[in-house]
Amino acid sequence: MKYSRYNIFSRIRDSENSFIVNLLSGNADILNSSDAGKIEALRKGETLKDKKFLDELSDKGYIADESEEKREYRRKYITIFGGELLLNSPRQKDLIAVR
Repeated sequence: MKYSRYNIFSRIRDSENSFIVNLLSGNADILNSSDAGKIEALRKGETLKDKKFLDELSDKGYIADESEEKREYRRKYITIFGGELLLNSPRQKDLIAVR
């Protein structure tokens, strides 16, 4: 699991808190300085041992398996609202197939 490329993470001006938003999952959270420090460590590629925190990040899409994240991106952004494929050629369907 890696830090999601779809995250926006920043400190809140005039506050000790930070925020994180994942544009793919649609989740957003305000973090205290301790949790923000953990996020910073993940962004740098460090390994965390806090399983509960990692599970929460995974559930919200802030950390994800790269291949799963690519499939989710294709599923969400290359289809239209009704779930119908936006592109209809067999080759296009093959390119965006969720596997």
